[in-house]
Amino acid sequence: MADFALPAAYLCAVNALCFAAFAYDKHLARVGKWRISERTLLVLVLAGGTPAAYAARHFVRHKTRKQPFVALLHVIALLQVTLVIVAVTWLDSLVAR
Repeated sequence: MADFALPAAYLCAVNALCFAAFAYDKHLARVGKWRISERTLLVLVLAGGTPAAYAARHFVRHKTRKQPFVALLHVIALLQVTLVIVAVTWLDSLVAR
C-alpha cells in the first residue's frame, strides 16, 4: 500500500490545483480580468488533473462548449484511460509469470 502513497498524493495535489485553476479562471471570466491560458489548463489536465477538469466543467460550468478545448480535453482523457489499461494489462502479465 505504501507504494501508492506518493502517486496518490501527486494525483490529489494536481487534481486540487486543476479544479482551483478552472474555478479561478471562471471567476476571472466573470469579472473581466486577464485569464488563465487554455494551454495552462490543458497542461494541468495532461499532468493528471482530468477528473478535476471534468468535475469543474460540471460544478463551475466552465469550458463546457469552447472548441477546440473540449475536443482536446476528451482526447487527453481517452489517451490517459488507454495508457492506464495498457499499464494494468502489462503489469498483470508480469505478475502472472
